[in-house]
Amino acid sequence: MKKIRVLGLVLLVLVLVATAFLAACATQTAAPTAAPKTTAPTAAPAQPTVIQPTAAVPTAANPAVKTITLKAVSNGILANKGSPAEVVFGLFIDRINERGAAVGLKINYLGSTEVFPDNMQFTAAQKGLVDIVECPGAYHQTIVPEDAALGITELTPTQEREVGFYDLLVKVNREKAGVVPIGRAGYNSRFYVFTNVKVQKIEDFKGLKFRSNGAYDPFFKPMGITTIEMAAGDIYTAMQRNMVVGFGNPVYISARWHYDEVTKYRIDDPWWNSPDMYYFNMKTYDGLTPAQQKLIMDTAIELEKVDTPKIIAQFMQDEDKRQLASKMEFIHMDKDSTAKFLAFAAASKWDPMQKLIPADEFATIKKMIGTPIPAK
Repeated sequence: MKKIRVLGLVLLVLVLVATAFLAACATQTAAPTAAPKTTAPTAAPAQPTVIQPTAAVPTAANPAVKTITLKAVSNGILANKGSPAEVVFGLFIDRINERGAAVGLKINYLGSTEVFPDNMQFTAAQKGLVDIVECPGAYHQTIVPEDAALGITELTPTQEREVGFYDLLVKVNREKAGVVPIGRAGYNSRFYVFTNVKVQKIEDFKGLKFRSNGAYDPFFKPMGITTIEMAAGDIYTAMQRNMVVGFGNPVYISARWHYDEVTKYRIDDPWWNSPDMYYFNMKTYDGLTPAQQKLIMDTAIELEKVDTPKIIAQFMQDEDKRQLASKMEFIHMDKDSTAKFLAFAAASKWDPMQKLIPADEFATIKKMIGTPIPAK
């Protein structure tokens, strides 16, 4: 009997446990299962937007302007101020540096031929080794033949811009050399023959030894001159030692080179014009902001119109005085010889150009810039 009671209690406990278990299972089945949370896909990180300013002008939002510093070299030593080109290009650099803070532009002048030889300066600007070069157009006429016309133009720089000659130079220099002409550093500065032999007629040139280079050879050789190539800095010693008896040069020979100390005569029949211009590397110029480009062009045009004519007139006056004071004699050839002499000078520029550029372009340039420079 006692065993039966124990067995009954065990069965009762089992029933209660089973009932509780079934109730728990029923409760879990009845409760809806929450859907698993989903995570929205992560967006790709936004790339920073680089905004190129159209003008580097200080504003309340952007009080500081990042300054771009351009590197410049020149054919002449600017500190010497020995020619109008040296003075004008020096003024261009100074004014850009004075006015450039508002647009974030500065020019660092590296120097002259101690940085790059004069025959390598234009190439340095082409390759971007420097950003700006001031040099004569004749030095690279094998690269851009049209630039030789700078030496025989009858126009002022303002007139060259008005008739389209400047735009033509920009086009061909961009296409052929990867540079941009900006402004004339000198013009109306005539070339002269300086000699220690008194030349009275065209035939007297025959057999004389003259310092020369690729720019002068086409002029000198047809007159029978024996040409000897040498750097400008060697002319003084060569004249002093009678290695040569003459040379051609822009009229400014005394302040910078002191050639007047070793020269007896100036043939006072001027020929070529000064072809000095300053050029920007094309990629450098095109990478500037519109405000920076405007400052550059406005400054160049201002110099051409206002400053350069006065500078050249004063230089001419002072140079004549210095040469006469050194006992140099200004001489003239006879009328027929002078005409032939000037014809040779003109042909030395026009003839090579005609062979190297299209006929229609040659005709356009000749029509634009007029006839060769006449004698006084």
